[in-house]
Amino acid sequence: MTGATYLAVFPRALTLHTPVHLRLRGGKFEAIARDGAGLPPLSPVELHALSQLVKHPLPEDAIRAHQSSLGAGALDIAQFRKLLATFVARRFVGPRVERADPSGAELSGAILAGKSSETLRQMFRRNAQDQDEAERQREAITGVRRPKVIPVAFDGCPPAGLGAIVAYAKVHEEGALESFYNFRTDWVWDPDRLGSFTAEPAIYLFSNYLWSHVQCIEVSAQIKALSPDSITIHGGPDTPKYEGDQRRYFAEHPHVDVAIQGEGEFSCAQALSRLRSVIGKRNPDLSVLDGVAGVTYRTSGGIARNPNQGRITDLDALPSAYLTGLFDNYIGVNDLFVIMETNRGCPYGCTFCDWGSATASKIRKFDMQRVLAELEWASKAKVAAVSIADANFGIFPRDVDVARKAAELKSASGYPRSFGGNYAKNTVTHLREIIDVLAEGKILTLGTLSLQSMDQVTLDAINRSNIKTEKYDALAVEMRRSDLPLTVELMMGLPGSTVASFREDLQQCIDRELPARINMTTLLVNSPMNEPSYLETHKIKTSAPVGPGNLAMLASTSSYTEADLMMMHDFRTAFMFFENYAVLRIISRFVRHETGVDEMGFYEKLLLDNAGHRAWPMLNVLCNFGSSLMAPPLSWYLVIEELGRYLRQEYGLKDSPALRSVLAAQLASLPAHDRVYPERIALRVRCRSLASGDDRREGERQSTWLDCSSSAPGDIRPGHADSR
Repeated sequence: MTGATYLAVFPRALTLHTPVHLRLRGGKFEAIARDGAGLPPLSPVELHALSQLVKHPLPEDAIRAHQSSLGAGALDIAQFRKLLATFVARRFVGPRVERADPSGAELSGAILAGKSSETLRQMFRRNAQDQDEAERQREAITGVRRPKVIPVAFDGCPPAGLGAIVAYAKVHEEGALESFYNFRTDWVWDPDRLGSFTAEPAIYLFSNYLWSHVQCIEVSAQIKALSPDSITIHGGPDTPKYEGDQRRYFAEHPHVDVAIQGEGEFSCAQALSRLRSVIGKRNPDLSVLDGVAGVTYRTSGGIARNPNQGRITDLDALPSAYLTGLFDNYIGVNDLFVIMETNRGCPYGCTFCDWGSATASKIRKFDMQRVLAELEWASKAKVAAVSIADANFGIFPRDVDVARKAAELKSASGYPRSFGGNYAKNTVTHLREIIDVLAEGKILTLGTLSLQSMDQVTLDAINRSNIKTEKYDALAVEMRRSDLPLTVELMMGLPGSTVASFREDLQQCIDRELPARINMTTLLVNSPMNEPSYLETHKIKTSAPVGPGNLAMLASTSSYTEADLMMMHDFRTAFMFFENYAVLRIISRFVRHETGVDEMGFYEKLLLDNAGHRAWPMLNVLCNFGSSLMAPPLSWYLVIEELGRYLRQEYGLKDSPALRSVLAAQLASLPAHDRVYPERIALRVRCRSLASGDDRREGERQSTWLDCSSSAPGDIRPGHADSR
């Protein structure tokens, strides 16, 4: 279809596909297509006109903005349409596609960023009004005004931790707390209600996570400024449990009254029970919390710290927030994401991890009927995604039945649409069947193996019993057989690791043809890694101090320096860009086959050869800026063309049909605005074919999917053979 015809068919909203890279030649700007052809050079005036489509998708609006800006020197409408036709024909300009949010509510971090949709806000405001009215009616009947207990959360998904706290508190002491307190279920914090909430003393519950702690601290401070006699209780994984960290925490945040460490249901309920005697009084005396296990609190004489609370051994004592209706006010929110537990605890005790402050503990199970009933709730509520919060899903035989239930519900009702969690780290016995069940139910989109490292020295340093390689390989085979993607999770900068061991971790992922997510090692406040003696043993230094809102990423340890970490970062960036995004994946395999240099060795040399000089200008930009631009320097054609010359010069590879075919295949696999599917390229393949007897002769042959027609030496342009 020509550009003019295209404009006639799509006369309305257009967009200039970005990013667009141009080069300056002879005073004009030139774009290079993916086949190496240059588009007509643009004058500065033409470029200005074309760029208006970024903000003004209607051509008439774009030309009007252009003319308003440049006046007499602007293009007229005929010139603009002619310019558009050229760029439409090469697919640099195309119809604008609006991607509306189908849910009407922004959920993934939207509320955290203060950008929740009005639909979601109104849902919770109506729920709050209903609670207010119900409490007024109750007060009129009983004559008793109950102090509020207000959970404070910011995400658009049900806060599983706070829900568990409130669910147990309501049944504690046979409902005595439910009779005394008005437990609010607003869940999503509404700053517009701050004034009404603080009109009288209340108790506020905060569950601090790495991503929400700053907001919790800010709201806690606002509450105490407006209502000094209210009581703030902070718990959750990012609330410090080590004594020194706790004392600093209370000193730096004078608005924090109570901190709970460990599993919070029992400790918080017991604290609420004791606080009945002081809530509503001036300067409430928190010494009533003396003896409540797991609680640290502020007194007139300083900070008092009680002994820790033991693990909750009988999880059946904890009611479900889902099944008791606490989260029913989320029903009706589209694309809802929920977190559920089938068990608690983790037997491995990895030093970097704080799995709900329950590391190195015996795994305790929730009742199976409760777990299945929660999945049914999720299905009836039309939940989009269920995330299982177990540390090792698939470690028990019954986990197969949990997966089967999720798949059956998806098949029957369409919900939940996805289901997943963290796979068991040291066994695949049940994972194979789980994968089959989820694949058949079309409910799993991505499997993740949290290996973190495959280096034995590093594993010893972080106290991790890792999945055995042969089991890992077997699971990868199962995932491929089920046509399901599998990814590996690695950590960069663990104690014990080195540049060489991290490079080898990446190479092992490549050897298995598996992508990897690579996370920076962050010092979590309650992890064993933050224990003072461990910090000293491994000489751990962080990029920022541990504290609310700080990503205290490891900067150096006894096994690597800050300079070493920078090199690891370069390897990580190269792996993500060249491997995960496949920018050089095909070529790197060819280099290994021809020279014996493995993929990470190829990437390392490429980085070194393009550090600080510009002998290879396209590759220099690709190596140093490609991962941030997520686009080629000007054109993929120029990158691949230069790469061919680089391989011939630096590796001594011959200008052969094999090299040209690999370069052409790599070019065909890269995204571009002017790419058309199915992609077809012309390749010439030189191979060995068997003649009579033991004779072998070298020649050219034609595959069923390759057109081996001749092409000019060194030509890597797409032609007409199917490259799928």
